[in-house]
Amino acid sequence: MRDKRSCAGRVYGGRDVRGYSCSINAAIQRGGVWWCHVHDPERVKARREARDKAYQVKQDQNQDTQNEGISLLRRLGVNGSVECSGLALQYVRRVGINFSEVEKLLVELGR
Repeated sequence: MRDKRSCAGRVYGGRDVRGYSCSINAAIQRGGVWWCHVHDPERVKARREARDKAYQVKQDQNQDTQNEGISLLRRLGVNGSVECSGLALQYVRRVGINFSEVEKLLVELGR
C-alpha cells in the first residue's frame, strides 16, 4: 500500500489570509517536493501561460477592432479619438452591420 503524501501547495481564500495546506493527496514529485495535480508547478505554469495567451489574443482583437473604428471615422471625415471609435463601434453593432459592410457603403459613396 502506498503512503499518503501531503501536497506542498497552499490554499488561499475566505477569511483566512494566511492560507492553509492543500488537502489533496500528493501524486507528483518535483525537485524532492510532493505536489497534487492542482498545485504541480509545471501544470500551474502551463495553465497560467494558456490563460495569458488567451487574454493577449482577446486584447489584440480589441485593439484591431478599435483601429478599424478609428480608420472608419477618418474615412468618414471625422478626426475621432479612441472614445469616438468606441461609440462608432457601439453604433455599428446596434445597427447590425459589420465593418466590411460599412467599407462597401463608403466605396459606394466615394469616400
